[in-house]
Amino acid sequence: MPLPLLIFAIFFFRKSSAQQKEAGLPGGRIIYTDTRGWGKLEKPLYYSALELTGKPDYLIEQNGKIIPVEVKSGRAPEAPYDSHIYQLAAYCLLVEKCYDTRPPYGIIHYENRDFAIDYTKELENSLVDLLVEMKRDEHKKEVPRSHEQAARCDKCGFKHACDQSLHKSDQRCDITKGIISLCQLPSSQSVQLSQPTPKCPRLLQKRKPCLPFSRKRD
Repeated sequence: MPLPLLIFAIFFFRKSSAQQKEAGLPGGRIIYTDTRGWGKLEKPLYYSALELTGKPDYLIEQNGKIIPVEVKSGRAPEAPYDSHIYQLAAYCLLVEKCYDTRPPYGIIHYENRDFAIDYTKELENSLVDLLVEMKRDEHKKEVPRSHEQAARCDKCGFKHACDQSLHKSDQRCDITKGIISLCQLPSSQSVQLSQPTPKCPRLLQKRKPCLPFSRKRD
């Protein structure tokens, strides 16, 4: 191999290794990525039986196994959030159905810490139950809010229309009276709702008990 090509190959290998380490990825070959930093974006994974689709941040092939890796911004909580665990479990299920190999675990990478989540039968069954429940809730007229976290409502696109929103703003929604009251308007003025209020999609995220599937990754 010519010397310039050899130097370029060494440089590229070191750069890729550094990027892989920075992203919190385990050793192995990257076979799928949902980030532009590693090339073209891949198509979503899809499992028709559950109508489940998703795009994991990374899939790493390691010793014949495929390990999904989900990257989260911000510092790690004391234990992974249930929603993050279920998201990773969904990727494990998609990998098993799309690649015909079952991941033994997946990784949630936070800014300062990684968690390895064992993909057990217990977690898989809990995930399937949750997906079935969410599908059933899609056909209900009323679904109670599943959390008490105002920050989640703040990021929701339906926060101004949802009658259960915890979002704090000048605009409040009162579905029981069928009006939207604006704090800056006189109390005698109101705006009549012309359309039914859409459901907040976050209400479909049922909260489960904290799951003991995580372990700290060194």
